Amino acid sequence: MFGTTMMLTVGQALDRAQNEGIPVRVLMSGEWFAGTIVNTDSQSLMLESEDGTSYVMRIDAITCVASVTPARTQVPQQPTEARI
Repeated sequence: MFGTTMMLTVGQALDRAQNEGIPVRVLMSGEWFAGTIVNTDSQSLMLESEDGTSYVMRIDAITCVASVTPARTQVPQQPTEARI
C-alpha cells in the first residue's frame, strides 16, 4: 500500500483544463460532449463546442473528463553523417 493518499476530482480536472485552455470531452448520462470550458462555478459548467454550440451541465452529473490534446507535429529525423 502507498504511504500517501490523493483524491482527484472532476472539478480539479475541469479547473486545470480551463486554466490551461485545454479542450475537453466530458461524459454525462452516457453521452460525450466536447469543447472548451467557457465558465464554471461550484455547481455547473459551460462548455462551448467547435461549432459554437453551448452546453451548461451540472458538475455532479459528469462521470469522466478527458483532455483533447491537439495532434502533435512530427519533426523528421535528420540523417546522421558518417564522421571521418
